[in-house]
Amino acid sequence: MSELGRTSKQWFGPHLLLIALPCVLFWQVFTGHCLLPANQLKDVYPWRTGNSGDLVPWNVLQFDGITQFYPWRLLAAETWLSGYVPLWNPHQFCGTPFLANCQSAVLYPPNLIFLLMPVKFAFGWSDLLHLAFTGLCAYWFFRKAINCSAWAGVIGASCWQLSTWQISWIALPTFLDTSSWLPAALICVHVLARRPTAVNAAGSAVMLAMMILAGHLQIAFYCLALTSAYAVFEVIKNNVPAEKWLKSATVVAGLTFLLTAAQILPTIELSRLSHRAGGTADSAGYAAYTALAMPVEQIAGLFIPGYFGHPQVGTYWGATNYAENAGYIGSVGLLLAVVGLFSPMEKKSKWFFVAVSCFALLIAVGSPLNYLLYYGIPGFSHTGSPARILVIWTFGTAYLAAAGVDLLLTRTREVWLGAGLYVAAALAACGSTAFVLLGSNPGFATNLANGTRDYRLWAGMIIGALAVHWLLTRKLISLQTAAPILFLFVAADLLLANYGYNPTVSPVEVYPITPVIRWLQSHAGDDRIMPVNGRWSLTQPPNAVLPPNSATVYGLYDLQGYDSLQTKRYKQFANELDGNIDSSPVENGNIVFTNGVGSRDSEEADAKYLVTLGPLDGFGDPVTSDGHVFVYLDEKAEPVGGTRAFSQTSPTRIKFGVNVRSSNNVSGINLFSNTAARGSYDAAIQWYPGWRSFDSGGSPSDTSGASVTPAVSSPFMHVTAGTKQVADLAFQPDSFRVGVFLTLLGLLSTVGTALGTLLSKTRSTYSP
Repeated sequence: MSELGRTSKQWFGPHLLLIALPCVLFWQVFTGHCLLPANQLKDVYPWRTGNSGDLVPWNVLQFDGITQFYPWRLLAAETWLSGYVPLWNPHQFCGTPFLANCQSAVLYPPNLIFLLMPVKFAFGWSDLLHLAFTGLCAYWFFRKAINCSAWAGVIGASCWQLSTWQISWIALPTFLDTSSWLPAALICVHVLARRPTAVNAAGSAVMLAMMILAGHLQIAFYCLALTSAYAVFEVIKNNVPAEKWLKSATVVAGLTFLLTAAQILPTIELSRLSHRAGGTADSAGYAAYTALAMPVEQIAGLFIPGYFGHPQVGTYWGATNYAENAGYIGSVGLLLAVVGLFSPMEKKSKWFFVAVSCFALLIAVGSPLNYLLYYGIPGFSHTGSPARILVIWTFGTAYLAAAGVDLLLTRTREVWLGAGLYVAAALAACGSTAFVLLGSNPGFATNLANGTRDYRLWAGMIIGALAVHWLLTRKLISLQTAAPILFLFVAADLLLANYGYNPTVSPVEVYPITPVIRWLQSHAGDDRIMPVNGRWSLTQPPNAVLPPNSATVYGLYDLQGYDSLQTKRYKQFANELDGNIDSSPVENGNIVFTNGVGSRDSEEADAKYLVTLGPLDGFGDPVTSDGHVFVYLDEKAEPVGGTRAFSQTSPTRIKFGVNVRSSNNVSGINLFSNTAARGSYDAAIQWYPGWRSFDSGGSPSDTSGASVTPAVSSPFMHVTAGTKQVADLAFQPDSFRVGVFLTLLGLLSTVGTALGTLLSKTRSTYSP
């Protein structure tokens, strides 16, 4: 084959493989199925039939995916397509900031796909695109950083692309969306350290900005930290002059902030007003934080993914949730990573990633190194499980696996040394876990016996990979044959480990409309509903009805909500409504349940329809029921004067004529009309900085228009009518307005830098 032919094959072959792997894993996406954990809805009402045989294996993180991210992506798409920026969600918490919660990822450019096709299908295509993209970028990075062969790059990239960390978090798309940009960011800083130009700095800033805009700030922090550490490492390694390094770092940091300002500034504002704000990092909080870490015995799962069972078939018995401890890159992949320790290529870079991987694993298991993050970084004490740093472990070991491939295909002594070390580590991890748990876990022996298939598979994969090496050294197979066989072992290992974990469903299974929901859609209109819930469980399906955020899907208006950033004022109100107890389940402080039926607070919030499991005393006969779910009418919550509370012109623009409660016995003031009756009113819409009044012509009202301030004893807005006719209120927070200006400035700077570089190259090319 000619040199050109070999180059073409190397260019197309690896890329096609890395695009094909996610497609093989999620082939159902191509047949019209939805890559969504909507089957989890069958475990709660009103979608639950009451027949225990219809329940699916409960997975609380996948349930989070269908009850948080599907409603959010749907609301964002509908709002964008209606011509408005999705700043506000009127359906939950009596209205709440939407863009500012960050995980809604309203400004993340790849989420444009949710506008181009039905949202339920877009999830699968988005996952495929992100997996293919991160696999390709990992391949490019490994080729550049290690100077490895094409097959080594493909195998290392597939270990990252199809790792259980990536696949088990797909139900919560911000995890994959954020981490997928890590290899691209590393490529950019790798190039920047060697050529510290303005355009390379701008490219690095774009990659970092995409990480942040993708929506998960904890994962973004880990990826940004690794990228920054690698940048410093490369600067030192390449002896970049301090002046150039400081200039490049300043440009990258400044552009990253500008490009993300429209998202970051509203998120900072909401964070300061949220239920997470306040409090100090203390020993009790630290103990609770590290309690979420991966138990040391779960390290066995890094060698054999089924060691603790499989959640997709309901046999998982390990600590916390399966995804929280996921860091498997394949049994052959981890073997290659250990072999990679002995690789002579790029020794300094190799030991950098060894150090990074070890540090991440120590953080994940809750070692004292967590002090550095918990106490040293403001706000870090409010993040999720320390084990999520396994994203860094996963990438570091995938890097080492790429380094180990060429070694396995070219050397002998180091391979057998590495293989011995790997087998010893695997036996030590799995054996010590068995020894500890045999005495403390009565069912462990049975669980261990049920995993026989996984142990045989592990042994077969390792023997097969070493057999390839042996045959190659005996010249019984060629290098051109050995490399693809090794890739097939790695790919098959990861596909088998991940297949079936993420369910695919038919479109009709995504938030189906039940008789009770259909009745509420046709009768509730702009009235609020209050599902009565009070129990939750991480280990079994909750006894809940219309879980928080489902109202967003059906166009209903709910007192409940589920958001990792919700206002402290509303959380306190919900606690009071529920009888001065925590309105959130013990296991999840981001959920707000409401059950204070008939209370002054529920009437103030205009909870007209009460949705319950079972009959409810004191409210007469239900207005509708399916035998499990009952809907009652609370007459006391009828708006004063019979006018409606929050007629929508759009999800971000709320008409005012509405459901006001008068402080001077004047009820039902309609600010659409010129009326002599004026006064102050508490409207049952959550107050938040940024609400503005507009006159009937659509212009902002001056001092003679309505003023909007927070109510004294509730989370709602207090409106004082002026002398001018006021048509509506609009949510236009200053944090977003300023952020948009800064982001546009950042975009202009980035585009200007790229164009300037292009023009300078053009001039130099055509200069005499």
